[in-house]
Amino acid sequence: MKDRLYYSLSHHYGGTTVDRDADPIGTYVAFDSASERDEWVSQGNPYFTRGGAREAVTADDKHFRRYVRRLIAAGCPDWRAELLANGRPDPRNPDQDAYWA
Repeated sequence: MKDRLYYSLSHHYGGTTVDRDADPIGTYVAFDSASERDEWVSQGNPYFTRGGAREAVTADDKHFRRYVRRLIAAGCPDWRAELLANGRPDPRNPDQDAYWA
């Protein structure tokens, strides 16, 4: 695994919907390169207020950092591998991302 990862967020209900802690509701995904992340982000819903909207986030984003702290507190010491697995397509399921299309 590389030392540097590039992060993004896929919003489940749109980029303006937040939980009770004012954190976005969605899935964080890690990538090995910025170009790979940017390509994945560009394939999301182009309307930010709709489900499936995607955006690039930095490692110092306060919501991202809170998410990582929660993963570690929940007993997930290898949070980087967890985030890398979130965005990897499953070759056995070509329609896995159809919900967000």
